[in-house]
Formats: sequence, structure tokens, C-alpha cells
Amino acid sequence: MDRAEAEIAGWVSYFLEGVAVAFERVHDPAESESARGGKEQTKLLRGLDAQQRKALARFLRSREGAGKEIGALFGFQPSTAALLCQCWVGGGFLEVTDPARTSRRYRLNDVYEAMFRGES
Repeated sequence: MDRAEAEIAGWVSYFLEGVAVAFERVHDPAESESARGGKEQTKLLRGLDAQQRKALARFLRSREGAGKEIGALFGFQPSTAALLCQCWVGGGFLEVTDPARTSRRYRLNDVYEAMFRGES
């Protein structure tokens, strides 16, 4: 059948139902979060680069981490990982919790920590 003569009403209906279901799956959790007093964090997250977003997931599992753990996340050598963490500390993404040279540990800045712990 030619495209001009094809009946696509069934497909359009199927597509729109799928879109509606997808939006409901996003809308319902957003509504419940909003009702609990949660704030939208899109602007804060958009200010992060891809590596920082990936590191966020790591810090959700554990409050603190060593530079070599962060480096292992990206497959970096220890010196590269230390430089990356140093840049993130300077940029305000991470804070140093243990300043010892060999066992230096980091945690998220209070702004990001509060965002993921459900605080305002």
C-alpha cells in the first residue's frame, strides 16, 4: 500500500498511549517528591561534567572515597586521579576529609551531599 493511502490511525493511537504511559512514570514520582518538599536540582546537575555525574553515583554508595577509588572508576593512574580530585576540590565539588598524603580521602561538597540526602 502506498504511503498516501496507508491507514496509520492505529499506529498513532499506539504511539500516543506509549507517550502517555512514559510521562505518567515520570510525573508520579516527581509529584510525590514535590509533595515531600523536594526541590528540583536540574540546574545544579547541569553544572557538572560527565565525570562528576558518574562520581556522584559512587558517593551515593559511600559517603567518602579515596583518590585511587575515584581513579579506578575511570581507569586512571593514581597520579591522574589525584590531579582530578585536586581540581574538583578547587572547583568546590569535593572536600578533603583526610589530608594525609598517602591516605587522602574526599567527600562531596555540602551542597551536593544535601541534595542526595534529601535535605533542602
